[in-house]
Amino acid sequence: MKRLLFYLFAAALIFPCGAKAQTRTFDLCVQFADGTEQVWNNQNIRYICFRDTTTLVIVESWAADMCTYHLPDIRKIYFRETTGVAESDAVRSMRLYPNPAGDFICIDNADNASYIICDVSGRLWLRGRYQGSPIDVSSLQSGAYVVRIGNQTLKFTRQ
Repeated sequence: MKRLLFYLFAAALIFPCGAKAQTRTFDLCVQFADGTEQVWNNQNIRYICFRDTTTLVIVESWAADMCTYHLPDIRKIYFRETTGVAESDAVRSMRLYPNPAGDFICIDNADNASYIICDVSGRLWLRGRYQGSPIDVSSLQSGAYVVRIGNQTLKFTRQ
């Protein structure tokens, strides 16, 4: 009987009934020791795992490769439930320019958002908080990169 009640309760959470059923979504939030935070929408994550005892691995739904983060650099990992209001704010369109990039890139509609820059193999190169001023990418080698900022992913090429 307890097992049947558990399954009914779980089904009610997963498949709510009624004309106004709502879909619950969650964000994965990783807060780094330097105060920056990276957020992934649950629809953008293919899988998450820990490799050995020192590395967090996240593979995004669009990526062929994985992003790796060292656990000593992470202060906190948590999930938060998203609401309709937060999602509508996150949908605003961001634009990265110039592309291809020289020594700096700028991003429209991204003020005060945390960002990370990875190469196509998933190696983390830069991270910080976008304050409206250009991001110095002069330390990056020529090639393709991905900027993950807020809930959006932007691609650019460094010349």
